[in-house]
Amino acid sequence: TFNWQTYASESYGFSIKYPKDWQLKEIPSIAGLSLQLSSQEMVEKKYTPIEVFVLTNQGVDAYFAQLLRTNHPKIKTESQSSLGGLAAKQVRVQPSSRSKPYLDTYIITHNGKDAFGLKCHDTIGDPCDYTVFEAMAGSFVFTLTP
Repeated sequence: TFNWQTYASESYGFSIKYPKDWQLKEIPSIAGLSLQLSSQEMVEKKYTPIEVFVLTNQGVDAYFAQLLRTNHPKIKTESQSSLGGLAAKQVRVQPSSRSKPYLDTYIITHNGKDAFGLKCHDTIGDPCDYTVFEAMAGSFVFTLTP
C-alpha cells in the first residue's frame, strides 16, 4: 500500500488506501456514502469488485438483519475481524436466487454512531482480488473520534 492513493473523508472521519491505477467513484446518499473501486479492466466491464460504505446511524447487527431480509442470502461463514482498530464482523454470504452465482464478503464495524464497511463482490468470471481487499481493509483508519 506504500504507493497507493488515499481517499479521506472529513465528513465521516476515515481514510482508506486503494491501488493507484484503480478508479474510485464516490456516491453520496441519504443513507450515507458508497465508494466503488475498480481496476481499469473492471471499469470497462462495468463491474465494481470492491465497495467501501458508511451507513449513518445504523449498527452492524441492523445492517446484517436488513441484508438478510433484502437478498435472502445464505451465510457461508462468520468470524471476528477488525477495521480501523475496532472490532468488526466478517461475513461471507451467498444470495439464494441469482442467475449468476456470486459470493460477497463483508467486513463491518461501528464507531458508536455509524456503520463502516468493505464489501468484496466475487462472481464467476469476475473474481474479487482478495489480496487488494485485505490490504485496503488493513489501511482503513478512523480520523475522528465519535
